[in-house]
Amino acid sequence: MKHCKALLIIVLAVALSACGRFSFFNGQKELALDSIGAEINDSTVFVGLHIFYPTDGPAELVKSVRQYIALELRADTALFADGQALIDGAARQEFERLKAQRSEVMADFELDETDEFDYHPSYETTFDITKLAETDNYLTLNTMSYEFLGGAHGSTFVSGATFSKLTGKQKGWDLLTDTESAAFRQLILRGIRSYFEDGTEEPLSDEDFEGMLQLEHGLAEVPLPQAPPYLMPDGVAFVYQQYEIACYAAGLPSFTISYDDIRPFLSPEAVELIATPQEKK
Repeated sequence: MKHCKALLIIVLAVALSACGRFSFFNGQKELALDSIGAEINDSTVFVGLHIFYPTDGPAELVKSVRQYIALELRADTALFADGQALIDGAARQEFERLKAQRSEVMADFELDETDEFDYHPSYETTFDITKLAETDNYLTLNTMSYEFLGGAHGSTFVSGATFSKLTGKQKGWDLLTDTESAAFRQLILRGIRSYFEDGTEEPLSDEDFEGMLQLEHGLAEVPLPQAPPYLMPDGVAFVYQQYEIACYAAGLPSFTISYDDIRPFLSPEAVELIATPQEKK
């Protein structure tokens, strides 16, 4: 649980510090992002969305980032030109979805809103898209969503998305090669271990480490994360979602593999994206 809290604190800190208007430079034209939000709530449902939306810049890059945001929000792509209208529509759609879902639960369990002794669940969705990293070559955004549907606890989802400023395209697993190899899977396993060993006084034994995970084939066959990797200043980052490889209390196992360690598995395009101005000369 401490890892989950630490990750959420970091993400929230990014969100709180990234306010106002940002401009990113791709060598030719600035990409302008506006911070916009929408909230809808009543006594039973709360929806809060906060995103950075591209308003101007290189056409392909603007299009890619807008498509990513619309997909994440399940929003109407016809509203691309008006970010506020898009997020307002997405918030209203989510609010209505939660209201309908809650009404079904109330009916199924024959719960009475007017009975003070009945259980009256409050549903909630929050959604944030913020900037994680930016260079002359790429932009990495972070998506964090939280949903509470009246159960024992809510569900949190965190992922990153990298966009090439050289092509305007969103990148993911195509940043890497040979990910099915034993050598790459060992890198992933080391990253997972570093997450669970963070804050421990002694390294974990293989037995204790395996006991913290919920893997069908144990340490011999570690799965790749469902969420795609993304570029950060110090390396390629990975994140597993709740329950993906461990129990809820384990949080969201996440780690970054340094560029020195992961370089043999970088695609040619990834190498180009992380290249410094000196390396390009």
